[in-house]
Amino acid sequence: EEALDAGWEVAIASTSAVSSVEAVAVAVFGQATHDRLSGIFGGDIVPAKKPAPDIYLYALEQLGLQPSQAVVVEDSESGAKAAEAAGIAHIVTVSHFTVDDPFPAAVAVVENLGEPGSPAVLLAGEDVRDSRGVIGLESLQRIAQANA
Repeated sequence: EEALDAGWEVAIASTSAVSSVEAVAVAVFGQATHDRLSGIFGGDIVPAKKPAPDIYLYALEQLGLQPSQAVVVEDSESGAKAAEAAGIAHIVTVSHFTVDDPFPAAVAVVENLGEPGSPAVLLAGEDVRDSRGVIGLESLQRIAQANA
């Protein structure tokens, strides 16, 4: 919501089918927020799924952006590899399934993005947390600028 309210382009790029991603986005974010997204891109619309960069390259093309104008928040090794191959700076939020996976090209690897009163937990990489201890718009802007 914060990024959308600030006028940022916010999109979802997933290996899942677009229809599945649409349904999850509505369930998680609500219809109003879903409708504000700049795009939802699924693995069923590109030739190769992650770790190939196809979905990210397609999303960039559709949004009219260069890789240096984007930041990816990923949750898997294949997604991180796809972002790296597309030339997009990325951070990774791990789960219990991916906590031991290698993410050598990630700017930062965290348990979560944090929220006020509950800071992000940095596991590896650069400390990109803002003054509130979270990875917010200020953090993402710094990551994008460093990749420009």
